Amino acid sequence: EAVMEISNILNYLLKQARISEAELARQINIPRATINRLVSGRTPDPRASTLNAIAQFFNVSVDQLLGKQPLYIGLNHSVIA
Repeated sequence: EAVMEISNILNYLLKQARISEAELARQINIPRATINRLVSGRTPDPRASTLNAIAQFFNVSVDQLLGKQPLYIGLNHSVIA
């Protein structure tokens, strides 16, 4: 299920980037509650604009964020120094 997929992937990306949900929300200008719902798997149908902003921030595709394509470690812009 896509909902579970995105929460797992988002949790992973947050850990890799060593940032909090609040920091991600601030960086991409999306309400913290929205990020929290995604991370906890409570958003059945996230907006395309939300997905695009998150994907862009982490330098991954929306398909990768949704688990439709594999996520390769090292794509994260804050991991590549």
